[in-house]
Amino acid sequence: MNSPDNSYLDANTFGIGQLIRQRRMFEVPRHQRNFAWEDINVETLFVDITYALERNDINYFIGTIVLIGPENKSWKILDGQQRIATVTLFFTAIRNWLSINNFSADANQIDSEFINTRILGSKIKPRLSLNLVNKELFDRLVNHNFSNEQLDGLLSDTPRNSSNYLLLKAYKKCNELIVEYANSDGNNIQTKSSKLFQLAEYLESDVKVVAVEVGSEANAFTIFESLNARGNDLSILDLVKNYIYGNCSSEDQQLINTLWTQIASRIEEKNADDFLKVFWTSRFGRGYKSQLYKLIKEQYSDKKGVLELINQLNTASYNYLALDDPAHEIWEEFNNNCAEKVEIINILRSSQVKAPILSAISSFDVRMMETLLDKLITIVIRYQIVGKRRTGAIELNLSRLASSIYKGVINDENTLVQHLSAIYPSDEEFERDFLKYKETKRSRVLYILSELDKKYEPDYIFESFQDTPFSELSRNVIIEHIIPKEFLNNSSTTESFDKYELQEKIDYLGNQCLLEKKINTSNDEDRSLQIRYGDSHFSLTNYLANFNKWGLLEIDKRQKILANLAVKTWKM
Repeated sequence: MNSPDNSYLDANTFGIGQLIRQRRMFEVPRHQRNFAWEDINVETLFVDITYALERNDINYFIGTIVLIGPENKSWKILDGQQRIATVTLFFTAIRNWLSINNFSADANQIDSEFINTRILGSKIKPRLSLNLVNKELFDRLVNHNFSNEQLDGLLSDTPRNSSNYLLLKAYKKCNELIVEYANSDGNNIQTKSSKLFQLAEYLESDVKVVAVEVGSEANAFTIFESLNARGNDLSILDLVKNYIYGNCSSEDQQLINTLWTQIASRIEEKNADDFLKVFWTSRFGRGYKSQLYKLIKEQYSDKKGVLELINQLNTASYNYLALDDPAHEIWEEFNNNCAEKVEIINILRSSQVKAPILSAISSFDVRMMETLLDKLITIVIRYQIVGKRRTGAIELNLSRLASSIYKGVINDENTLVQHLSAIYPSDEEFERDFLKYKETKRSRVLYILSELDKKYEPDYIFESFQDTPFSELSRNVIIEHIIPKEFLNNSSTTESFDKYELQEKIDYLGNQCLLEKKINTSNDEDRSLQIRYGDSHFSLTNYLANFNKWGLLEIDKRQKILANLAVKTWKM
């Protein structure tokens, strides 16, 4: 289709191999996301296809492909790159097997029809060109038959969390799947080759896709809207991206390409829609995911707005990484206390606090940032322990807080505390629910007990752990159950306790303590509490040496002490 009319829309059904062969050349735009399929995605698609082949299913549908073009004889893939790239790797693995087993003519045919092509007067090139991150590696993979040893070497030299690492693993997995499939009916070489011929023909004609071809990116995002409304696996950020490209001026195209490449690389390992929700909330308050695309189109409604949007997304994507990374260079601009508080917030796993922190990064000074993080930790700790609170109230309040910070309304500690007081659980509620608080996650137990230890008997407190960074504590401290959890499965020891009450209280914080790794400890009943805990420099652990025995009543007593300390520790 070479019509100058860029408003057309055409949809046709193809075998995916037919689409690759007939449309001839494809490219993933620079701004599109990287190759992202893991082994399980590749294997699932292969198994589904081969099962359909064995059932003689002549119309096995694997989804919709959205294309734009052609431009310079090449079609841009707006949606469907993971499937087209993976099917290309299936064909590559078939070609590799045929080549190794001396079916050279057949291997060359697979290569020329589905993998590589040549425009008159030019060199042979891959039919599919991936984005800037993946292009060079993908070109190498489809044009070489790498051994497993070579692939292992490439994998060891490639960062494990990178898209190219996934691409290498996908290539290796495809080769393994093809070899396994060829060998599934015995050792006869002709039988093996026939199975692969059948598979190649099936991929060409019977593995169906609907190719939606549009004339320009200006109308492509409406297709994405429609697909998204019908439940296909498109992120809202995909829709926003195509909205930006569909509404930018030609002069801004190169800038937008550059900015979007940066945005995509930063959030590659993140949930794109979570990022977008935090971005929106940090500026405009609460917005449900289902409404985000509509809200963004209304807020950034023209070419000037679209340029403003992508610049804001670029800045936000950089700052967003700092929310999960205490070592991010942003925290060097604040101080070590802020970085450590970010580490604690990550341990507490509260997604609602991300928006106000994102807002504050761009506007708060060191003192206000430290105050904000400290108050957020207090709110989260109290909110998570008080059982009757629901996440809706904290999300709504923190969304308003984020928007107020962004607008400059909150710029001192008094205003901040006043805003948070609406969702601040009372001391009475907090202490009451703490009395029955149990915890099984090591990092949370370590944080909570270490903070409570700082408040316990300040006149006699051991100074050695007062200013120790949490990361250092985590390396040098163990958590021990005073009544060991093993007792639950030991009939001779549970006779001393009510079994059901012990099961209820075994993970109470009152039954857990911090202990230095260097102290030789044991859960042996014959060792007294004095011997086990008397040498500890943690006040709340050393306190245990005062007891001759330890049981359910003692757990309750210590839990009450901890609850009282908690009220003093996490206080607005």
